[in-house]
Amino acid sequence: MTGEEALARIRGIMQQKLTETPAAQKLIEKINSGKADLNDTSLYARWAAINLGMCMSDTVCQIDLHDRPAVCKALLFDQYEDINGFLGMVQKELDSRFGLHIAPKKAPFPEERVEKLGNSLTDQTVPESTIQRRARAGTETVTKSFHDDYVKANAKFRHRAGLDCRITRVAVNGCCPWCSKVAGRYRYGEEPEGIYKRHDNCDCTVTFENGRKRQDVWSKREWEAPKEDAGAGEPVVLTREQAAALQKEKQLSYLTGGVKHGKLNAEEKAFLDRILADPDMSLEYRQILMDRFSSGSEIAQKAFAKFVPDNSVSYSNYTTDSAFYWKRTKSISMSYERDQNHWALKGSTWFHEHGHLIDDFAGQITFNHPEYLDAIRTDFAKLISLRTKSKKPLSYVDAMDLLSKKTELQKAFSAELKVSGSLQSGVSDVMEGVSGAMIRGRGGHVRRDRGYWNNEFVISSEAFAHMFEAQFDKARYMQMQMYFPNSLSMFEKLLKEVSI
Repeated sequence: MTGEEALARIRGIMQQKLTETPAAQKLIEKINSGKADLNDTSLYARWAAINLGMCMSDTVCQIDLHDRPAVCKALLFDQYEDINGFLGMVQKELDSRFGLHIAPKKAPFPEERVEKLGNSLTDQTVPESTIQRRARAGTETVTKSFHDDYVKANAKFRHRAGLDCRITRVAVNGCCPWCSKVAGRYRYGEEPEGIYKRHDNCDCTVTFENGRKRQDVWSKREWEAPKEDAGAGEPVVLTREQAAALQKEKQLSYLTGGVKHGKLNAEEKAFLDRILADPDMSLEYRQILMDRFSSGSEIAQKAFAKFVPDNSVSYSNYTTDSAFYWKRTKSISMSYERDQNHWALKGSTWFHEHGHLIDDFAGQITFNHPEYLDAIRTDFAKLISLRTKSKKPLSYVDAMDLLSKKTELQKAFSAELKVSGSLQSGVSDVMEGVSGAMIRGRGGHVRRDRGYWNNEFVISSEAFAHMFEAQFDKARYMQMQMYFPNSLSMFEKLLKEVSI
């Protein structure tokens, strides 16, 4: 394949993916509408990085050797332009809210780094699998770094212009010790060395804020910093009743990021009242759940409000084994403490197990809709067809038979699902089930129970719970949509039918 043919092919695939991925479309719509922030642009950069990395890995070995560096550079430059363009749009909108008129600065294109990556794809001393790994991991890392480079350049420029800038690096759960060490919020000039750096497969986000307006990365709420000479103010002595009322008010404000209780929708109010009434929850765990619930889709919020009864968790300190929903008692056993520090994403167990509960309370959706399992298997068969470049669509049976004969494909898929383990844990578990445990990423059940997937309806049950949990996190939703687009659409259709 010539360089021109490769560029046309990969650009076409990327455009198709963008058009067919609702989560990516929503991000772009949010950016164009002026409602986005740098966390949204970071999510887009991550989406572009993962998809371009996959395209490069699938195609690189078919491209003429001497054309690979030029193709690599051209495709990365496409993303450099897109990401910097989106960042500039968002930055101007954020600045306008604060009365600032500063032109965003484009970070320099990393010519040397891109050339080094492109040349590494022509190495004939290594196997094709190594070239494919370099194409995927290297492309992902460089694409994500375009966002980091913009943050670095603009924070530096604005700091020199006299603005008070803060740098924030958020480490994704399950990230490496080095990333965890440099994560945090810092005044510009006081940040640790290497805060903008990232290793292969790193999903950390780096953003900045400037001016008297600040934005909390986790709650997405804004506040205004007090003037430096404002003073401490007069002390106020409260009665016991006043102190109790103020404590409740502050806790409500803390959990909702400062949004008044009356401005929450009905589902958010009910959810807030629920977690405030649970004496076993720490304040930090309540905030984790409230933040995730508030970011959830409308149908998922309504389903939770409609079907989840009070006291749905009967045992909140269950550490003997993994969390589970028990149909006989219609209740959940889990550990709040473990979920507060969940390796994949905090709060995942809460929403996953309540997904099982909703499946049951709404009339055993997955058992009574076998077409949902068929959709999961069809998505899986399409993935196998794509990865094996099959000339005709494969049935699920044919896909399983083909996969069983291709151990290298099993290993490649399994390795791929360990790249962003924290984001892909749900996808990994569903993939393990639908593949009969031939594909095993970081998340799964086989390690604990080898016969777990023997009942085929367990596959659709777990998929339902994972897809429900993904409704409360954009990044995990995008991963689910990437691998199981049709079954995710059917899940949302079924959930909407019983909830609204």
